[in-house]
Amino acid sequence: MARREDTQSLKCPQCGTTGVAIYEENETPPHHQGRLDRKLIDIEGEFKAGLGYDPEIYCARCEIKVS
Repeated sequence: MARREDTQSLKCPQCGTTGVAIYEENETPPHHQGRLDRKLIDIEGEFKAGLGYDPEIYCARCEIKVS
């Protein structure tokens, strides 16, 4: 399957810190279920990711979930 990069803007709802999450994803949804198989490859800004292939992202300052 072909892969492409996608970005998602991040903003903490508490402190306003901004950044970008960069994902690698399939161009074709697996099993035609309407969702893409994606993998977090980088985060720009003061954020951290949980564990897993498509983890939740948290503000490093506030510990608030942003995605």
